Amino acid sequence: MKKAFEVAKWEYLQKVRSKEFIISIVITPVIFIAFSILPTLLADKDSDVPKAITILDSTGQYEDALRTSLEKVKLEDGQPRFLIPKNVVPKDGGVIEARKKLDDSVFNKSVLEAYIFIYEKIGFRSST
Repeated sequence: MKKAFEVAKWEYLQKVRSKEFIISIVITPVIFIAFSILPTLLADKDSDVPKAITILDSTGQYEDALRTSLEKVKLEDGQPRFLIPKNVVPKDGGVIEARKKLDDSVFNKSVLEAYIFIYEKIGFRSST
């Protein structure tokens, strides 16, 4: 049994003395710190400017309530946090085309920062 402990000790010391182990001991905390600090720094960027978003509600049931809730959120200077232009969902099933236009708008940052897409699950019927 004593020889097994000696072998385990020798293996451990060989691993601890390796360059990879020492580098990983230094880099791992740096990576954890970076992953915890960077999102905070990026989230605070431009936090005093209203963001333009829109709501694409294919059900037609949730847009008004969500819009009302989002309009209540204000910046420190009293401006609305979100500017929400009205978005009309085509009734003829043109949701895919509407999403493509919104994707382009968000990707190019031309008008919108983001959009919220609410869809009705296929096969699910509302009680209203």
